[in-house]
Amino acid sequence: MQIIDFEPAAGVAGSGSLLARFSAQVTPGIRLCNLKLVLTEYGAHRTYFPNVSGGGRSATVSGSVAKAMTTAALIELERHKTADGTHTENSNPAA
Repeated sequence: MQIIDFEPAAGVAGSGSLLARFSAQVTPGIRLCNLKLVLTEYGAHRTYFPNVSGGGRSATVSGSVAKAMTTAALIELERHKTADGTHTENSNPAA
């Protein structure tokens, strides 16, 4: 699992807080794009897939893959923190 195109972000995501947008290379032949790393209202971190036109998620994965993806994204988020403990500015404000 490799996290790519990672951008820290801020905002509301449902009843949680958006922390980042990213893509994940799950296998050499499978890349999932425009994922959201969210801190839920219950304090858990989750990865959400984009919705498709007409409703529903664009993809689903097993619980173990979702957990591995979220853990990898959290590690990447930590790498993006500055020395004073804050996140770097989002270079793409429209994200």
